[in-house]
Amino acid sequence: MTAVSVAQSVAQSVGRAIASMAAVSGGGYPANLAFYAWDTQAGVYDSGVIVGTGSIAEATTSTRYYPDASNVWQPFGSGVVGQYYHDGDWWYPFHCAWTNSCTRSYDLTNASWTKTNATAALNQTGMRGDANGASLLTATGASGTAIFSAVVAASADHGSRWFLKRSVGTGTVEITMDNGATWTNVTTALAAASGWYEAVMGQTLANPQFGIRLATSGDAVIVGNAELALVPGVSSSAVGIMRWNSPIFTAGATGSVTQPIPTVSGANQDGTIGFYYTEAVFASPDADYGLTDIYFPSFSATSADATACNFANGTFFSQQFLQPAVGGSTNQITRSIVAGDRIRIASWYNAGESSASQSVDGDITQGSLTFSSFDSDGSMFLIRRQTTATCGAILLRNYRRYVIANLAEGATQAIDLINGTKAWGQNIVALSRRLDLYTQNGNPWTATGATAVRDAVGIGGVANTACTVNDPDASLRIFRQVSLPTALDTANYALRFFVRKDAITSRFPEFQFQLTGGTPLNVYVSLNTSTGAIAARTGPLVFTAQTYAVDTDFWEVAGDLANNGTNTSIGILMYPAYSATLGGASSAALTGSVVIGNVEIYKGVTAASVLGNAPAYTPQTKAPEVNPS
Repeated sequence: MTAVSVAQSVAQSVGRAIASMAAVSGGGYPANLAFYAWDTQAGVYDSGVIVGTGSIAEATTSTRYYPDASNVWQPFGSGVVGQYYHDGDWWYPFHCAWTNSCTRSYDLTNASWTKTNATAALNQTGMRGDANGASLLTATGASGTAIFSAVVAASADHGSRWFLKRSVGTGTVEITMDNGATWTNVTTALAAASGWYEAVMGQTLANPQFGIRLATSGDAVIVGNAELALVPGVSSSAVGIMRWNSPIFTAGATGSVTQPIPTVSGANQDGTIGFYYTEAVFASPDADYGLTDIYFPSFSATSADATACNFANGTFFSQQFLQPAVGGSTNQITRSIVAGDRIRIASWYNAGESSASQSVDGDITQGSLTFSSFDSDGSMFLIRRQTTATCGAILLRNYRRYVIANLAEGATQAIDLINGTKAWGQNIVALSRRLDLYTQNGNPWTATGATAVRDAVGIGGVANTACTVNDPDASLRIFRQVSLPTALDTANYALRFFVRKDAITSRFPEFQFQLTGGTPLNVYVSLNTSTGAIAARTGPLVFTAQTYAVDTDFWEVAGDLANNGTNTSIGILMYPAYSATLGGASSAALTGSVVIGNVEIYKGVTAASVLGNAPAYTPQTKAPEVNPS
């Protein structure tokens, strides 16, 4: 087998790790997988219960529309579970109720739309794939506009949304909510959009008059839907309420959608032992969501039950395992929300040990939180919101519950779901080969002047699977991950990283491995990327370097650091151009880069036992699926 196929096989094995942990006889599911829904099986999306009891029931009473894989909005009627295609996956859409006050949402030929230097024709294929379901708006002169007639409303945070496609021209396209007193430019985003572009804006004003303007005569856009929401949010912004929400198509009267409320049989819930896992993606950032008012999963008698037991909420992901009415016990993982980020959440609990814990994208929260089992009443509500607040859209998928023997085992499997395979040990580095994602939300990789781009050939010869970390200027630049928590222990921690070979001997990168929080421990290793020689700048050399057998284009560097019982955090620091000599002092004037194939830290094993093994990648995008055989 070639080095390429070996590395690719290893990467693929991550996706099979969960299924192989404890397979059921005659099936591909782990024996402890008790509930599983909202995922693709055999290439077909299944929004019902795949493993477990019963099927998901949807309590919404309105028809909602969500995009399919062809960017056509499909209808989901009263009581029908919705399916939303986004980022290459199918999701369950959760959003608030709202009303479209624009009574002619897709027919701009109607007299309620005042056109100036513009004409409208209802002759385009609509968002629902229907003939003559969208309007072609063409500017017949400079600054062609279409404005919806005045709506009577008190001053408040109102919102508008447009679904647009460019037809002809490249001129400026703008939208307004105050009859053209101010305009919001959407030209660049419209040009970059694939399919229908969703343009959302909010403004505090009375009697909104919303519309669109084409700066250049002859330019034309296709309007799939135009929407006006009057005071849609109680504690969230109008923009947050509308983005990714179901469109509302109107033809002479206002229209509304109700909030989705999914439930499944209470038989799928076990208040004694287990853990939950789901993936979520948010439509809007913190500022648009307002208060921390969204909870998932949630267990309660009704969707408005104020004493629900909750796992996670809004701006801060928190654990709340006692009923709030009894006092509650919470532990928060501070996590800002960035629009479009895919987040993976695992929560595990054990009533026997009266403890629980949670992980968000590999950010592991340890410790014992009071847990008195869930409020089980025969219904399991997967998503719930507070009755006094409104929130923006959230997409969820790959929802699971596992029955496990104890909290420790739950923690292990939860980390596996978040980070990938256990292999010979658990790689606790988050995003081990995606250093380029450091600018995205929640990513523990941070930079001081350094940059990381996923543009290099990685382990196994696969293009764009390794990151170039660069020091671009005459200052000492750092790339680091220092947020990995650990216990007050005396365990050994093994660090391994892969660096692509090159012929550069004018700069030497330095890698620092540290335990901090108490009496700090630090090791420093300098690498000659041409020869593989290593040196310690201070202290003993506890690292070794060798050509990696699976891919001889990489150096495999590994070393150990044992905690002294006082430190609570692990850090990795990379200086791509630290010194002009191997193991020498820092030289800020140096510039240069190194290619990193993977970074790994293992607890309770030695570097000697790790060397030569296959890489353990910790993916960012999604956890491996569990497929029936």
